[in-house]
Amino acid sequence: MKFFFRKILTVHKEYLFLFILLLVSLLILPFNNKGGVKKIQLYAFATVSFVSSIINSIGDNFISASELEYQKQINAQLMLELTQLKRKAIENIELKNKLSIFDSLKNNLISSRIVSKLISNSQGNYILDKGSNNGVKKGMPVITEKGLVGIISETTGNFSIVKTLFNNQFKLAVESERSHYQGILGWNGKRLGIKDVPSTVDFQLGDVLVTSDLSTIVPPKIPVAVVVSKDIAFSKVLINISAEPKENINSVSFVFVLKIIPEKEIDGIKLNLMRSDE
Repeated sequence: MKFFFRKILTVHKEYLFLFILLLVSLLILPFNNKGGVKKIQLYAFATVSFVSSIINSIGDNFISASELEYQKQINAQLMLELTQLKRKAIENIELKNKLSIFDSLKNNLISSRIVSKLISNSQGNYILDKGSNNGVKKGMPVITEKGLVGIISETTGNFSIVKTLFNNQFKLAVESERSHYQGILGWNGKRLGIKDVPSTVDFQLGDVLVTSDLSTIVPPKIPVAVVVSKDIAFSKVLINISAEPKENINSVSFVFVLKIIPEKEIDGIKLNLMRSDE
């Protein structure tokens, strides 16, 4: 019975309103030409509004607590789905931006084989089988499918030398892919890392370090290394960040030379430093 009344009120509510309006119209019809008709019309509209509110409240009373809870649950689920869709939309935009960078560079890769590795504690170098005759120039980044491994430091007609990440003369501006905090990554003969970072800076273990937007040599957002440890450097105020390259520097055999060279400086100071013995 309760369901029947609720259905009547929900489905036929408009007809009830129409009936009331017709009834009121018939009642005031004899007074149509009298001066008090406007006042009566106001009373009629007020009466209809009052009756409408009563009918709506009666209909609401027929909604059980379980049904109300179910509706709230549905709304909560829709909110969560909307939040996930927004997050995926943001991720999609970021992915498109990254892909656009690599799409613009896909025709600028020179495949090369490492013919020799000259590695010491402080000097990590490769010799590649491609040189200036193949379009390789000093300052070009060297990458693999996993990320950056070094930069071209010297060229001949058919060969070139790469300073790897394990070379203390190669410094690189990087940032955390997660928090976007930046630093200068370098090799000290024992480990790859960022020195003297304020302890308040948000670097976490497992953070992927990518080339910085401020880079003057390497395109931004290319993976470089992963944070593996944080050590106190000075009275808990500064810390040293240790990282491991995304690519295995000592075992890689094939690389790609990216056919771009630095064209700009920021305030006259290169944030990516490629120091040579010249």
